[in-house]
Amino acid sequence: MATLEELGQRLETTEDLQSIVRTMKALAAVSIRQYEKAADALADYDRTVELGLIALVATGGLESRPPRRPDGEGAAALVAVGSDHGLCGRFNEQAADRAAERHAALSERTAGAVLILAVGGRVAARLEAMDLAPAEILMLPGSAGGLAEAVTDVLLVLERWRQERGVVRVELVHNERGDEAPARPTVRGLLPIDPNDLARDAGRDRPRRRIWPGRGQPMLGTGPQRLLTHLLRQRLFVVLNRALAESAAAEQAARLSSMQAAERNIADHLEELRGRYRSTRQSSITAELMDVVGGAEALAQSGR
Repeated sequence: MATLEELGQRLETTEDLQSIVRTMKALAAVSIRQYEKAADALADYDRTVELGLIALVATGGLESRPPRRPDGEGAAALVAVGSDHGLCGRFNEQAADRAAERHAALSERTAGAVLILAVGGRVAARLEAMDLAPAEILMLPGSAGGLAEAVTDVLLVLERWRQERGVVRVELVHNERGDEAPARPTVRGLLPIDPNDLARDAGRDRPRRRIWPGRGQPMLGTGPQRLLTHLLRQRLFVVLNRALAESAAAEQAARLSSMQAAERNIADHLEELRGRYRSTRQSSITAELMDVVGGAEALAQSGR
């Protein structure tokens, strides 16, 4: 049975742990909003890129385009986004499991190799445990201010793989916040980008007068192909940036959920420890009183 001193030390340690968990909860809640604001801030920029594509549609700049390669030709790549830190439940397991499913699907459709780029040390370790060792591993930024640099690093790796290893198809796997769960895995296709899809998204299927939002027709300041190349690069940047921001927000939401569960468990454990401490203290006080009474009776008998 634990002594009163041991129970007191356990109580003090558990209360310190409760304070740490509460601090982590507060940091996670603040970080969620930080990354959500970063994702929302890209909406205007995304709209600008979309308007550029609409301008190409309205002026007929997407009429001539290079032919696409067949699906089975060339290598493929998979970008799996996770986290560098733990205490976020099954966040990395979900991303790794979804990446494994897409890796198997891409392997069936692609004649070449399927390379994996892991963004986050934890998801990389999970993939290695599943015998899907990433070809390269990138670390995640510690704040929303480093997202642009992280996106640039991802794009540089993909461009190098495209030139050196013939990668023509790229998919992105990451977590996003869900309605019923703090994080849910999702898949996005990054490459190849089909101008037909862009035209449809920009409004080719709508009436001609509704394609461009202004009253006049847009004028291109450069060649259509050069502008298209630039806009596609910007679109990739925006998609990756928003994906990393959404993944980071989902990570913090998962961590907040884990900390809330931990706080409830710690509160229950504290209540149990306090009950044991009170019971042990009462037993100790009773034993001391019995010793005093017994000693007094012994002295009284010896005096008689």
